[in-house]
Amino acid sequence: MMVAAALVLPVTVLGSEAELLDEAWMDYEQAEETQDWEEPEQAYEGQDWEGTGLDYMVLVNKLNPLPDGWEDTIETVSVANAEGYDVEVEAETYAAFMALKADLESEEGIILGVSSAYRSTEQQQEIMNSYVEEYGAEEAKMLAAEPGYSEHQTGLALDIYYILADGSEGDSEDAEASSPVWERIHARLADYGFILRYPEGKEYITGYAYEPWHIRYLDDIWAAEEIMADDITLEEYLGAEFAGDAVEEDGSKADAEDEADAVKAADAEDEADAARASDAEEADAVNAADAVDETDAVKAEDALEQVEP
Repeated sequence: MMVAAALVLPVTVLGSEAELLDEAWMDYEQAEETQDWEEPEQAYEGQDWEGTGLDYMVLVNKLNPLPDGWEDTIETVSVANAEGYDVEVEAETYAAFMALKADLESEEGIILGVSSAYRSTEQQQEIMNSYVEEYGAEEAKMLAAEPGYSEHQTGLALDIYYILADGSEGDSEDAEASSPVWERIHARLADYGFILRYPEGKEYITGYAYEPWHIRYLDDIWAAEEIMADDITLEEYLGAEFAGDAVEEDGSKADAEDEADAVKAADAEDEADAARASDAEEADAVNAADAVDETDAVKAEDALEQVEP
């Protein structure tokens, strides 16, 4: 039995990543065969397609807490990662992750691992406390969630790392240096129902800094593909209030709206600059054509004067 937030969870399945790979593949392929793949006509409102009792599109952020009773419903698997740590993951999420892992390893030569997934309320509180101590309360709010408001408590969010054939590794410590590899990983997420949860430049929406290692399972390939293709967040897809508004207690909404307005203004200015540049190029072309025509006319007139008796 696994206990989290004083709630007893279902019996956890124990094993290693290698031992569960074949079973995960079979589970995922069976889910694909039996899934009723109908593209939703509108934003997902909370369905249980797999009979698990879970809403895989659940929104948990700074404004939306973990649903009541979630930890009573979730079924997890416990695996030992390559770093020797035991990690808890929601069962179907782990099956999909193992399929993604196998694809990236065979097609890209990238080996994925999970450094963190499900966290109990106590574990999340410990993380928040350590961030506050190291970075201060304000910056900690951009790096970690308050207990009860963390996606990690759903079991559907994974912090991943990678290992390449040359032995080099990538995790949360070197996000910028290894961005090309992260891009290759992100390009395959939607194929298995995952999204990049905290994209770059969307801090005012998600409330968190860019995290290329933080992925989220939706159990909906079409929704995942739309989110990744359109470079939007889960908040935007669901039409939810921007969670960035909750980063500060005072003036946060205005700050988020100001940032959004600034982005729009910058885009408008860039568009205006492009239009002005295009007009200038067109004017230069017209002037050049007029100059050529005038020169040709003068030459023609001079030539006529030379041949006239």
